[in-house]
Amino acid sequence: MNNRQEQPRETGKPKPEQKTAPTQLSPEELKSKLMSAKIGGRLLMLYKPPTEEARIIAIHEIYDHLQKQIQREDEVSTTLEEWGVDNNLIVSIFSILRHEITHPRLFGHIHRLLTSENPYEIAFGIAIATNWNAVFSPSDKCKQTILGESDDTCWWWTLGVYLFDALRNQFESKITDGRPLYLLRQWAETKKDYPQPGEEVTLAGLEQYNRLGLNEPYFTLGKNPEGRSHKFAQEEASRLIQEVDIFKKVWEKEQPEA
Repeated sequence: MNNRQEQPRETGKPKPEQKTAPTQLSPEELKSKLMSAKIGGRLLMLYKPPTEEARIIAIHEIYDHLQKQIQREDEVSTTLEEWGVDNNLIVSIFSILRHEITHPRLFGHIHRLLTSENPYEIAFGIAIATNWNAVFSPSDKCKQTILGESDDTCWWWTLGVYLFDALRNQFESKITDGRPLYLLRQWAETKKDYPQPGEEVTLAGLEQYNRLGLNEPYFTLGKNPEGRSHKFAQEEASRLIQEVDIFKKVWEKEQPEA
């Protein structure tokens, strides 16, 4: 009888460094980091509603892309497999996109996520698609942020990828579990209805970016999952988890007692 304990497989998943307080940067350092992270970002919005024919083509593109991702036999497919992404889930996503995700801007965001090479973006897209009606749709305030055109909208979709992953890990939940998304909905609802002049970013924890004097104080994730934009987003997600009350309570419960 073999009593040797099986070692867990490495998936290349970054280990969260939650025990270390985030470093406070000066405005100059923060601006430099943000401008570096913006390089190579992708367009977040789908401004023109697609025709029904274009929608069907895009849905098939998503289906084919996800099938290829789970068949790659590399780190990406291993990670997706461990997260429960299989053929049955992909078929379910196909049906949801066909019949439930009808808002053109929402469809554009999910299309971008689900055609990514980055498993964390794919996981976030699957989570939103499978939980949209239950978690987000009832909140008009939330939808103003998520489906809007503001800087807050860009920040929510960009940092949401890694915030979702951090929260999902803390809940030890599947990617289709809606609990992490309820917290992201609450975060979206912190957007101010009537911001003051100069307040382009109003989501909780991101107010510091208004002091940088940038015309476009947001950034987007680049295509390369190892690039600077993704590293910056991971660092910002780690900071928000520890500093924003909505997330902080969950994070603190996961820390060992001193």
